[in-house]
Amino acid sequence: IRLFDAEGGYRNEHIVHDTDIQRVVNDLFAAGALGLEIGGQRLINTSSIRCAGPTILVNHRPITVNPITIKAVGQPLILKGALEMIQNELKAFGVRLEIEEMENLALTKYTR
Repeated sequence: IRLFDAEGGYRNEHIVHDTDIQRVVNDLFAAGALGLEIGGQRLINTSSIRCAGPTILVNHRPITVNPITIKAVGQPLILKGALEMIQNELKAFGVRLEIEEMENLALTKYTR
């Protein structure tokens, strides 16, 4: 999954925020995701996702943005279906959520 800010967007609603990422993550876990990684950071039950100024931190580490890359392991059709609502909501503001299905996917191990 890749999240892109709106092209040429400069207003608050045109930029991907920590709350958008949290919604995607929550929707994926609710749909049965077995594991998730954001920007190379593996999520565990105590992981944090937050903005610090213009930077997005996952597990207290900055991640690359535009795009923000999220990897999810689980049933592809179910996970994809779980993101339809937020995908449409973000699209209204020009924010793109792209989904690529992969046959094999390895997640990074969690490190402190």
